Amino acid sequence: MVRYLVMAGERAERLDVQRAHRLFHDALELLPSAHPDRPRVLVKDAAVMDDLGRSDEAEAELREAIVAFDQRGDVAAEAETMVELATAIWHRGDTAQAWPLLHRAIELLERLPPGRELALARSRLAGAYVMAGDGEHGMPAVDKALALVEELGLDEFVGRLYQFRGIFRCGRGDLGGMDDLREGLRRVEELGIGRSAVSGYNNLGDWVWFAQGPAAGIEVYRAGIEFGRRRGLSGHVGWTMAQTLWTLFDLGSWEELLRTADEIGAIDQASGSGQVSVMAHTYRARVLIERGRTQEAVDLVPAFLPRAREIADPQVLAPALATSAVVELRAGSPEGARALVEEFERLELGSVYRSFLLTDVLRVAASGGDPDTVERLATRAAHPAARFRHASDTAKAMLAELRGDASTAAAAYAEVAERRVEYGHVLERGHALLGAGRCLLELGRPGEAGERLREARAVFDGLGAVTLVGETDDLLGRATAITS
Repeated sequence: MVRYLVMAGERAERLDVQRAHRLFHDALELLPSAHPDRPRVLVKDAAVMDDLGRSDEAEAELREAIVAFDQRGDVAAEAETMVELATAIWHRGDTAQAWPLLHRAIELLERLPPGRELALARSRLAGAYVMAGDGEHGMPAVDKALALVEELGLDEFVGRLYQFRGIFRCGRGDLGGMDDLREGLRRVEELGIGRSAVSGYNNLGDWVWFAQGPAAGIEVYRAGIEFGRRRGLSGHVGWTMAQTLWTLFDLGSWEELLRTADEIGAIDQASGSGQVSVMAHTYRARVLIERGRTQEAVDLVPAFLPRAREIADPQVLAPALATSAVVELRAGSPEGARALVEEFERLELGSVYRSFLLTDVLRVAASGGDPDTVERLATRAAHPAARFRHASDTAKAMLAELRGDASTAAAAYAEVAERRVEYGHVLERGHALLGAGRCLLELGRPGEAGERLREARAVFDGLGAVTLVGETDDLLGRATAITS
């Protein structure tokens, strides 16, 4: 009976994760704690539990399996289970615990003849390096893992490694890496590997967002959400939903962002992972502070910033620091804001993660009259993808304004505003128009300044960004006073 339940669970795993869990769970109910088959079924059930976003329960099953494999001296199975445990812990947000497990598993497996277990471990380690933005170790780890899986003929790992290679190439400025991302996604979809396919949509969506804009990026994320929902991959769906927050913010779809954040919170409360809740709280606070709900944003910071620091995943931590800096500044604490900018600058984030909300950090630095920090941050975030180029152009406009060259700054801001229309970042277009109007006013050209400021006001008003509406109105008042 147990054998048939496990076989049915394996068949269901690629199409209906919830059903697979029920079948594996029923098999475990029939297996006593000392049964030799129990640990392997525990590992299978833990994998689908992690897919369902129930990382804590997956961890408990994996730890039980590790003890059983250790007691019987099955080193390969024990090490493979350690890799799965590292993944579950990573998904929960405890990245500091995950790294030693991965390295220990590889150490154990390298003492044995190479097999599937080592291929799995090296593939997961390569992914961990790449997703952490570790340029020194990332690509060598991908190459090493690819060589092994190709030698062993393990096609199940190739697609995921193509994705990691694509991320690495794109991160280094080679946007041809998007071809690797697409090919990696095609391969895992063809093999029916659901969890890797959803991750593939996420990774491709990131770079479509960076290179083509938020409207194109969110379509890829939504395709991943639909794919994951059809297969019951609720944990992976929650993560993908969290990534849509990035694009919804850019698009100015803030009501949808807030609704999505609420939905993510409900999913994450059920799973207990914490990472996606941090992302949801971060972007909720980012919207609230723009809408003048300062105390609510201040109250949210303790709910995401300390946890983001613990998680230390760059795509979680960078936006959390940037948002917290904006909140501190708007709440009347420029010292606290500057301290967060300094923390942001100290992090080894890589250009990609550093650029998520870079312009927010640049404006906080510029508010304190600090052109050197603006220049350093912009230089470290240089990248050919459109999103990053626009951030760099914004930094050039800020630097010109800070250094008293209002003419150059006005022209630069105006150019950024046009590019932001093409790219689709609504708030940043408003900021660029505001900057152009501010500089034109400084140049004694109130008529032109008024035109730019009215455009900026319309953008901010459409977003409900009341603080920026007020700032713009003050400048419009000055322009009107000069011309009347």
